Amino acid sequence: VNLPPPPAAPSAAEAAPRLPPLAKLRIWSEINDRLRFKAQTALLLNGELNPDLVTLLGLDPDEAAALNQRLKAMKQAAARVEAAHATIQPQPDGKFAIAIPAYPQEGGQLLDGALRDLRQFLGDERLAYLQTLVDPANNFSGLGSFGVQEVTIDLAPASGSHGRRNSMSSSSSDGTITRLRVETNTSYFKTEYPEIYRRMVAEGTWVENPGGP
Repeated sequence: VNLPPPPAAPSAAEAAPRLPPLAKLRIWSEINDRLRFKAQTALLLNGELNPDLVTLLGLDPDEAAALNQRLKAMKQAAARVEAAHATIQPQPDGKFAIAIPAYPQEGGQLLDGALRDLRQFLGDERLAYLQTLVDPANNFSGLGSFGVQEVTIDLAPASGSHGRRNSMSSSSSDGTITRLRVETNTSYFKTEYPEIYRRMVAEGTWVENPGGP
């Protein structure tokens, strides 16, 4: 009599207990706390919620879509406030000098509102893990600066980068405020500072070049 072969033993991965996402996050957090160089990731990738965070936070498709829309709305709100504070000076050579002063009180209120919304959506524990994952020192920098630093933008309109970097930035601090200087061209500027760009178009400061981007 030919007997069927015995069932194959489960692999280590199959035999391992399936932990819920939050339990995995707790283990990851405990390990990360012991590291000198913390493991972190981006909040947004190309303007969308980082898929890695969807996995780490254990979000289902509906939750991921809802969180993505919340983050986009927060980013747009932060950009509008930033644009309202910007001073735009056209230069004789066709470039633009754009200065954005620090506005920590207004920016702080905006950030507090964003955190309240995220806490209501994610809950205290998942929000705490999210803040750790995306570098709390930068206050959710993927959503905007929230007025914590002075920003100077040197904009050189161009139809493309032509092999050049889209932007170069440098920062300095006097101990009380951080100053960020950005040199950029058209394509990067439109993506990173969309509300300032829209304001320039509305005010007639910026005239689109039909053959440009």
